[in-house]
Amino acid sequence: MVSPVALSAVLMVPAMVVNDLSGKPVVHTPMTGDTTPKFLYTVVNGVYPMSHLAWPLLCVLVIGAMLVTGCSFLFKQPEVSVTGVSLTSLNLTDMALDVTLSVNNPNSMGITLASLSFDVFYQNGNDWNFLAHGEQSGIKINPGNNNVTVPVVISNRELLGSLIGLFTRGEITLQVRGVAKPDFYGLAPSIPFTQTTTIPLRIGGGT
Repeated sequence: MVSPVALSAVLMVPAMVVNDLSGKPVVHTPMTGDTTPKFLYTVVNGVYPMSHLAWPLLCVLVIGAMLVTGCSFLFKQPEVSVTGVSLTSLNLTDMALDVTLSVNNPNSMGITLASLSFDVFYQNGNDWNFLAHGEQSGIKINPGNNNVTVPVVISNRELLGSLIGLFTRGEITLQVRGVAKPDFYGLAPSIPFTQTTTIPLRIGGGT
């Protein structure tokens, strides 16, 4: 059984053991420098012994912290990578891509990706220029490997006009930069991913 003083030390609550007038040991916090909320204490015999409501509250806090830490250790972070980008439509006004990602879930249970978002850039010389943004939310992921395809449509004539020089080469180099956010009680960190690939500028062409 954890002693009151040990528990106080874990919770960073300054405390000491003294005897009240009946000689019974009580835990109290001195008034000087005490940062503990005073609702946890009641004045008895001129000191601040721990009130009868304090220990249940502190136990709840400790147990809650242990549960949160335990859940975070039980959750295994998925792996997210871009496996392919393909051109699905191309004309003078629109360009459509399918971005396919692999999500490997090492957990024994299914999870949900609260959001999966990315930006697509194209290479022009030594520069990477923004091309499009893709996003999906509430994606159900089963245990093991999962494929997720996110369609992206570019409807910007000025932007497409800047790609004419690349069209004459017959291919375009793209870079996908994104992040996946698992929905696990706010405990799972975001998962970044980046992939660079060159695709032919023909319908159905891709990696």
